[in-house]
Amino acid sequence: MLIVCALVVAAIALLGLQRKRAWEKFVASHNCNVVAHHKGDVDIAVGTAIGIGPNASPQISVAVVPVIQDDKDAWKCDDGRTYWR
Repeated sequence: MLIVCALVVAAIALLGLQRKRAWEKFVASHNCNVVAHHKGDVDIAVGTAIGIGPNASPQISVAVVPVIQDDKDAWKCDDGRTYWR
């Protein structure tokens, strides 16, 4: 099981590295420059649900989840588009 977990982590890391390299290649070939920066933030999302419990009694569930937004840069490229990364 440990080997499977290690392989999954390695695959995710490799995919991230491939995406980063592809973006760097795109930036170089399209003469992209950073034109703006947006600082990330942490928000809280709250959700509720009403359902039937195991004893056929109504139950209410509440979930509180942090929503994390990463910092992003706006890249203006020679194709006329602005990309946020």
